[in-house]
Amino acid sequence: MNACVRLNTAGSHCPFLDRADERCSNCFRLDHLKHAFKFCFGRYKACPTYLQLQVERRVRGIESATPPMRDGNDSRAQITVAAGDAD
Repeated sequence: MNACVRLNTAGSHCPFLDRADERCSNCFRLDHLKHAFKFCFGRYKACPTYLQLQVERRVRGIESATPPMRDGNDSRAQITVAAGDAD
């Protein structure tokens, strides 16, 4: 029996496929290849790992777009009130 799998190379595979993430590499073990062919090639947007990686990518993007605090301090101010001024 000669089986041939043809993949559309126009973006039908998961964009995280070549990122060497351990969560994805587990799908390419012999006992998980069914998952790889079902999700990694074609239906990757339905894969729970894809969704998790997508969220992580967006969070990193938000964090990198947030300007750093001045001098590493947060924007809160400390106020000290003397005991005689509290009334």
